[in-house]
This record gives sequence, structure tokens and C-alpha cells, in this order.
Amino acid sequence: MKPNILIVDDEYSVSFSLTSILTMHGYGVMSANTAKEAIDLIKNNDFDIAFFDIKLSEMNGVELLKEVKKFNTTLSVIMMTAYADNSLIEEALKENAVICLRKPFKIPKLLELLKKLIKK
Repeated sequence: MKPNILIVDDEYSVSFSLTSILTMHGYGVMSANTAKEAIDLIKNNDFDIAFFDIKLSEMNGVELLKEVKKFNTTLSVIMMTAYADNSLIEEALKENAVICLRKPFKIPKLLELLKKLIKK
């Protein structure tokens, strides 16, 4: 059974594209455009993996990761960024983000990463 995935990105085109691609590959996918929406979805659904954009409007992805860890310690979080903000990337990795992907990323590499995560 394929895992359930949450995409959190305030850029609609990114969340729509990722949702479409992962759905085509058989994953159960939901998306959120704000951190608050993401927190509500995570509290009310059973996600295995989440993609958080580092740059979100009301709180950054690292702050979202810290907030989610307070009530969900099993969610595997992959950070995404189009910006080279190394301090936020380092902080995300210290908070146990699986990896930080730089946008735009190659879909075959993304699918391979998901397969490796599922095996763990």
C-alpha cells in the first residue's frame, strides 16, 4: 500500500503539480497552501510523508515542522526550497527533516526518494 502524502506550499502551481504527479503514481495526496491548513490536515488525517516549503507566508517551513513535531512524531518531512537559505536548511535538518530538496527538482529523483522512504 502506498503512503499518504501531504504537500504544503503557498505557491499553488507547485502544490497542484506535485499533487497531480504523485496521484498519477498511486499515492494518496492532499495539499495545503498555508501552515494553519497543514496543521489542521495533519491533526485530522494519517499522513506518512509531508513536503513542506521552507518559505511559507505566516510561518516558515521549519517553524511548521517544529509545531507538527509537538503532536506527530512519526511524520517523515521533506523540505523544499527555491532559495539558498542555508541557515533554515540546516535548522530543518537538525529538526529531523529527511532532506531538503531544491526546486525545481527532477520527478524521477523524487519518486526514487519516496521509494527509499517507504522501505524504511
